[in-house]
Amino acid sequence: MKKTLLPSDDWRTATCKHCNVIFQKTDKRQKNCSNKCSQDAGRRLSIARKRKIKGLPESTPETKNCLYCNCEFLRPSDYIQFKYFELRKWCSQKCASEASLARSQERRSESRRNKPLNSVVEKMLESGFAKYIPHDNRYAVTKDGRIFSQAVWGSTNKIDVSWREISRFRRKRDALHLSVPLGWGNVWFVHRLVLLAFIGPSDLQVRHLDGNPTNNNLSNLLYGTAKENAEDREFHRVNKGEVRV
Repeated sequence: MKKTLLPSDDWRTATCKHCNVIFQKTDKRQKNCSNKCSQDAGRRLSIARKRKIKGLPESTPETKNCLYCNCEFLRPSDYIQFKYFELRKWCSQKCASEASLARSQERRSESRRNKPLNSVVEKMLESGFAKYIPHDNRYAVTKDGRIFSQAVWGSTNKIDVSWREISRFRRKRDALHLSVPLGWGNVWFVHRLVLLAFIGPSDLQVRHLDGNPTNNNLSNLLYGTAKENAEDREFHRVNKGEVRV
């Protein structure tokens, strides 16, 4: 004979402790109506414990003021957004993007005002110690082989206000000489840029008078033929990337 349960004895009917919805239990230990409610309840409990450990109030305020437009916005009802409400500073994604753009422009203007490299490069250009590269005036080269750039990365014609020095590197196919990138996929030898800016273009090779391929000072560079360059290598005994004095 099947036993009939009274409403007070029916453990299957219960109320969810998270969303207060009446549901049918599948297990006596079940407290929430779904896995989502169980996860949200666990997150809420963990956040409450962390707030108690840090000495913060038990609940967050219902409203906050946007730091960009100063409007008042409500706390979201969704718990996934609710747990980030304390960290939220803006009322919408538009205010967040505009505030981020304003902060980046402010940081860029401050760096331009406080960056001493701009005045240093301008003084070198005025004194003739540095010159613009003829085919692209966004770059400047000094007599000692340093390269400075005003180019905006990813653009072919935009010019930035601030100067920055480009780091030099060695290519695998020619590990003796130093190279610099002038934009995406445009790599030049430093010694070629120095002579191009201060002497002019030429189809001849570049000679290093002291036999040191990394010494790109203007006084150490000179245009010459392939025969003269070979004689220099033989004179300085340069072999396989090693300089033997």
